[in-house]
Amino acid sequence: EARVNALLAAGAGWAADASAWLRPAFGGGMPAGTPGATPTPTVPPTPPVAGDITLFVLLICAAFAFFGFISLRGVRRETITLAVVAAAFLGLSHGWGSVVRWTNKLYKLFYFAVIKGGIAADDPTSAWKEVKDMAGLLPTEGDSAHAQMAAFMLCLIAAYTLTLMVLWPKGGAEYKFKAPTVLDRLIAAVVSTVTGYLVASFLLTRALPGATIDVVAPDAPALALPKLALPGLLATFVVALILYGYRSLGARKYKKTYS
Repeated sequence: EARVNALLAAGAGWAADASAWLRPAFGGGMPAGTPGATPTPTVPPTPPVAGDITLFVLLICAAFAFFGFISLRGVRRETITLAVVAAAFLGLSHGWGSVVRWTNKLYKLFYFAVIKGGIAADDPTSAWKEVKDMAGLLPTEGDSAHAQMAAFMLCLIAAYTLTLMVLWPKGGAEYKFKAPTVLDRLIAAVVSTVTGYLVASFLLTRALPGATIDVVAPDAPALALPKLALPGLLATFVVALILYGYRSLGARKYKKTYS
């Protein structure tokens, strides 16, 4: 048994030496202890870098435009939805600290008043101390991208739900739905496109850190002018509102419909 083990050990050593000398022939480096060998540099793994996501943004804008046209929601609903989404975009992007602070305060107040019983509890002092030391609903440290995305999605869902409930015509069972005109639906599609741009730029830039959005191609002559991404969409939105106002003040049937 000892001889067999010795032969196996010697064979393993010969195989290791042979593989070390044959390694350069297959593209590998020689062992560090081999004379004349150069150490193979260790290259750290390169983290994935998010590139240009303009195509995805345009696809999302097209989907929102298509929905704004076929959903028969009309300009009023789409305009209010855009206002809510724009407010959420600005508030969550530039005032996230205030949002976290007030959300956590209201959450603790609700927990103390409803869950713990508030001042009607057996020991309000200890209950308040427990609530004061508990963690908030939103994280105050670390990466907040996922929390911002969740808050933005809640605002988006609330905007579409509220505009559907509040602006729904009150006519009872006898009410006959009047579909918006083609011009109304086209303007609604334009307004919904701006909403889609805000949604895509907010969510994708947080889901893919380092991603870039260039609506204008880098080698396009239009780069001599100001960037036409968001300003161009906002200008289109203003033109759409002007057309909608002109149409609303037009014939008598439009006044009757939108009075």
